[in-house]
This record gives sequence, C-alpha cells and structure tokens, in this order.
Amino acid sequence: MKKIIIAFAFLFLFMILCMVTCPDRQAHQGAIVAKYGRVDKEAGDWERLGGAIGSKFLSLSLDSRLDVQDCIVVSLGQIDGDKIVSVGLLGHVFVVGKEQIDEALK
Repeated sequence: MKKIIIAFAFLFLFMILCMVTCPDRQAHQGAIVAKYGRVDKEAGDWERLGGAIGSKFLSLSLDSRLDVQDCIVVSLGQIDGDKIVSVGLLGHVFVVGKEQIDEALK
C-alpha cells in the first residue's frame, strides 16, 4: 500500500512539473525556425544570408499558420490545424524533420 501511495505521489509531482514547464507558442515557433534555418559553419556568406532570409520568411509564415494546442501536460504544434510538426514537453520542443515541415507548409 505504501509503494502505491509513493508511486502516485511521484506521478502527481511529475504531472505538476510538466504543467508548469509546458512550452508556449513562441517556443514552438522558435524551435521550428532554428531547426529549419540551420546553416553549416563552413557555409559561405551568401549561403548564410540566404539562410537568414529564409528563416525570416518561415517565421512570418508560421505567425499565421502555426496553431499550438495546450494539452495540459504537453503542447502540440500544428500547421493549419492538421499536421503535427512539434511536441513540447518539460520545457523542450521536439520538432519533426525538414521534409515533414516542407510538406505541411505546402
């Protein structure tokens, strides 16, 4: 009986921690732009400039198309309300690959 109470207490504390650290919309948008707009360190000046411009256009596109569903413990980032592109948990946002983001933005 004591083990069950301790297990429920840990589960309850974990759920409270998840609720407090659930990422918001800006965290989802920032993580998607950071992953999508990443440029190699050895890239030339023009490639870095292109990456910066592309990141800005992606950010502007996500302003109107990204919906974040707050599911109390986790948050789900969806483009146009149907394709999940990011999952937020414990203050971190996990983003799908670039190909899935390209497909969702079409």
